[in-house]
Amino acid sequence: MDTKVNNRLLVFFIYCVLLMTGVLYPCININAQKVVNRSEKKRPLWLSNAVPKPSNPTFIYQITETTHESMDDARASSIIQLSTFIKDQNFNITAQGDGLIEFSQKDGNASETESYLFDYKIDGKKVSFISNKYDEYWEYIEFPDGKRKYRLYTLYGYAKTGNVRFDELNFSYKYGMRGFCRSMIVPGWGQFYKHSKTKGALILSGTVGLAGGIIATENMRASYTKKMKETTNSSSIRTYNSKADNLETARNVCIGGLVALYVYNLIDAAVAPGAKRTSVVKNKKNKHYTLVMPTVSHEMSGIALSYNF
Repeated sequence: MDTKVNNRLLVFFIYCVLLMTGVLYPCININAQKVVNRSEKKRPLWLSNAVPKPSNPTFIYQITETTHESMDDARASSIIQLSTFIKDQNFNITAQGDGLIEFSQKDGNASETESYLFDYKIDGKKVSFISNKYDEYWEYIEFPDGKRKYRLYTLYGYAKTGNVRFDELNFSYKYGMRGFCRSMIVPGWGQFYKHSKTKGALILSGTVGLAGGIIATENMRASYTKKMKETTNSSSIRTYNSKADNLETARNVCIGGLVALYVYNLIDAAVAPGAKRTSVVKNKKNKHYTLVMPTVSHEMSGIALSYNF
């Protein structure tokens, strides 16, 4: 009987360890695409349709996705994709738009300017659309055939009218006390809330495993203590007492591990950065553009006159 109980206890602890180390998680397909590098540790939430609704009807948000061997090609393709989207949304457009793109230096790195102008022909007349680039996220991916490419996601806002008021967005990795309060109630909940799913799953499974270990070892200890009191055989008493002491030690280790894990869970939920979230900056004037006479040539050069205030 004791052997069966000990075997069950051993299986239980092995199961807990597997849960805590993630071995029981679904295996990753070795033939799947592998992310070699990325611009941020976690995908921004705007990739999961977590973009705030526009505060006014003069513009809409649009996300593009492009894959190329170089970032320059991926960014250029992103602008073409945005231009195509604008064309598809305006059925009277008869020509592909040309973008006026400028480059500026920031911290030694070249980056596109925040705004783009696209010129189209509608019923023979030249009409321009303005677009505002908010954010981008990229992943450097290795494909099953060994080739590596950049996959670029870009968040734009594009004008529906000539007199557009773009929202100013705030991007933050902080979640304040909201994650802390959730993890205080259920360990790992705050990490899930901040989209640290792997960490949240490990904390939750570790909590369950350690709590189960405490219950199992205490029940076993109590069982051996009871048997020790019910027998008069000195050899059996020594055996039961030794097992009860070992189980008490295991229980105390589980209690210490659970306390340490819970404290770590609270600290991590409070201070660790989460996935980039997006919010509209309130009590500030929107980016206001009024197009007067935009002209963009086929060679992607020209002059665009606009008011920005």
